[in-house]
Amino acid sequence: MSARVAPPPARRIEVRQLFQWLSYLQYPALLVALGHAALPLFRGLDGLLDAFNNALLYAGVGIGLSSLQDPTRTRTGSRAGSGRTRARAAGCSGC
Repeated sequence: MSARVAPPPARRIEVRQLFQWLSYLQYPALLVALGHAALPLFRGLDGLLDAFNNALLYAGVGIGLSSLQDPTRTRTGSRAGSGRTRARAAGCSGC
């Protein structure tokens, strides 16, 4: 009789990693917003306000999803000339 091999433990997803993955949904949402904004140009300006309303809605959702990004994994924190670096260069030790 062979010994039963236990399956490997399920890989647990960290919350930060889940939010990072969800933040990538910002790009399709912004593309949909762009499509809704351009739609009246192809329809002869019929439904202009409805299309712009939808464009603003999806743009807001896209911007909201971008806030789920992990700031330690984006490049904005390592940008040269950030506020803290400029304050130190100006001699502000308490900034």
